[in-house]
Amino acid sequence: MTLHEQGRGVIDFENLSAALRAAEAHQEIPDAPTQAVWANAQKQTRSGMADVLSGSSLALMPLPEDEAREAQARGWEKIGKGLAELKDLDARFRAVGIRPDVLKDPWAAYN
Repeated sequence: MTLHEQGRGVIDFENLSAALRAAEAHQEIPDAPTQAVWANAQKQTRSGMADVLSGSSLALMPLPEDEAREAQARGWEKIGKGLAELKDLDARFRAVGIRPDVLKDPWAAYN
């Protein structure tokens, strides 16, 4: 019986974690305001992932039910903010012609 059949959800941050590790490996962006947005987006997303996991049954020390719900809600909100910042940066990069021929729009499927 799968977790879905048991009425339980599955949280899989494997691809998002890999993408964040790859992003963190890049050099800093020379434009300071852009670098600040880039770093904050990564921080928000990683922090959100930690909050979601801390409120799940996967946590090492499970939280009380009401705290778990709050942690997960806070986590998903942070992930949403981080991804929105990354989407905004991507749009800014495309607007000034940074590698538009190499990178296809990763957000197109979500618009």
